Amino acid sequence: MDQTAQTIAALTILAAFGLSQFGVLHEKSLLYLLLNALGSEVLAFAGWAVHQWAFVILEGSWMLISAAGAAQWINRRLDALPPWSAAADLPAPTRSLPTRSVASSLGRLMKEISGVP
Repeated sequence: MDQTAQTIAALTILAAFGLSQFGVLHEKSLLYLLLNALGSEVLAFAGWAVHQWAFVILEGSWMLISAAGAAQWINRRLDALPPWSAAADLPAPTRSLPTRSVASSLGRLMKEISGVP
């Protein structure tokens, strides 16, 4: 793997860590977790390519833990959303929907494209 990609990946992890140390990013923020996951994924693949198994274990674990943290962050945000049933409380649309079905429209389009009457 190219040294440039490895250097960028390492700097990505270091940037996330540095920003968290200076209070710019929280360790459980989505950006912090994604920067760590992305950087460690690239470095894990670089280690795999040259058979550096300890490095693969370290960076692979780092990536999995960061990805799991990002998944938890996303799940917490999704759990905080109102349930879909809350949409029933919204007012009805003032404009009616077209009466033609999607299948009918697609059928007409296919006939026009194929030249079949």
